Amino acid sequence: MPELLLYDYNNPQELNRLEEVEKKERETIARKNKAYYLGQHTKPLKVKPDDSDDNVIINLVRKTVNQSLSMLIGKMPTFTVENEAAQIVLDDIMKASDVHAYVYDLVIQGALCGHVFTKMAYLSMDSKLWITKLVSLKPEIVTAYWQPDDMDKINAYKIEWTKGDDTHREDIVRMDEKSWMIVQYAKSRSSNWQHVGDDVVWKFPFPPVVDWKNLPSIDNYYGEPDITNLGINDQINFAASNINRILKFHAHPRTIGVGIEKGGIEDTTVDGLWTIANPDAKISNLEMQSDLSSSMSFLDSLQNAFNAEHRTVDMASMKDKIGQLTNFGLKVMFKEALDKANDKRLLYGAGLTTLLQNVLAVHGYDEEVAINWGAELPFNDREEIEGLEKELALGIVSKNTAAEDRGRDWEYEQERMKEEKASEQLGLGAVLAGAMREFDRGDNA
Repeated sequence: MPELLLYDYNNPQELNRLEEVEKKERETIARKNKAYYLGQHTKPLKVKPDDSDDNVIINLVRKTVNQSLSMLIGKMPTFTVENEAAQIVLDDIMKASDVHAYVYDLVIQGALCGHVFTKMAYLSMDSKLWITKLVSLKPEIVTAYWQPDDMDKINAYKIEWTKGDDTHREDIVRMDEKSWMIVQYAKSRSSNWQHVGDDVVWKFPFPPVVDWKNLPSIDNYYGEPDITNLGINDQINFAASNINRILKFHAHPRTIGVGIEKGGIEDTTVDGLWTIANPDAKISNLEMQSDLSSSMSFLDSLQNAFNAEHRTVDMASMKDKIGQLTNFGLKVMFKEALDKANDKRLLYGAGLTTLLQNVLAVHGYDEEVAINWGAELPFNDREEIEGLEKELALGIVSKNTAAEDRGRDWEYEQERMKEEKASEQLGLGAVLAGAMREFDRGDNA
């Protein structure tokens, strides 16, 4: 485990030694999960040269990750602060970071690798720092080093990447409780680490990197990925491929002849009719005696097992019921997936708000950032409105709460309604005044 008490500036190789086993394990998980997400699965059946490929790949990994992404951020969350000037800074940073692509990348990286790392890109001039944008880091290139007796206290981060024949790294090291040092190294394949560039002092109690778990994990600093059992997907591909091969050879009837020599069958000119000289010869069709229902049932059970383990809902299995489902029924069917989405919202919400509060602190604002998530599932508006109407009639909910449940800002809507009422009254006054003028002209005539 990469525990670190003191950072040795004279021995940069020490961090690589500490992380060696742990980082390889994380890299293996990340590399395999990403390959499966892209459809690069292990083929279950061997393919002979010049023969057709009967392998069937059912990519449940991509489906699971994409469903998790949609439920977490089906609608892009918004980030707000009370201070207007701080809100402008926040909006500018999010715009420069291309917030949609940035958040999507964070969620997918976390779902496949189990942990999220993001960094504040900065400019440093005259001992001052400006945050320019937010960067999503590949989790497999970042390592956190924590206090041996306190896993929540990070003493250093190492970001290491390869460019061409050279390897670069950036160490972000805790100096004390109020500042960090950013140190850069580089090396070629055959050389040792060389210190490059100028060190940057980060004069804040927090580092420029923020990280968090994708899903909770036990006895581990790093979180769990959404995909934890690729073996089931391999078995699904094996079952589907075997069914495909069986159908390839046995789906169509095969005609067999008994008591017939190779040259004993002759075609006539009547619609391809065969003539056979031997009266004792027999011709029949050999057909499949099974519709593979047991094989298909086994394939379905494997898919159900994969979905259950990864808390995913198979939409294909409920396509005939969608129109009959109430909001409550939909939530019951998606309960496991909703629980998973809520777990992730707690972790991602805490991580993102901490990150943005740190961004504002660098720019001189001490503000609490609020994150507003969209709905996890589509729902029936009319059903919800009818429910609120009944609660309002019973007097068990206020109009303010009902407005909030419908995603409305009650104070803002009240102001708008006052303005509309005043405008209507002015319009009515103008109409009455015009009518009176017409009446007066009639009397004078």
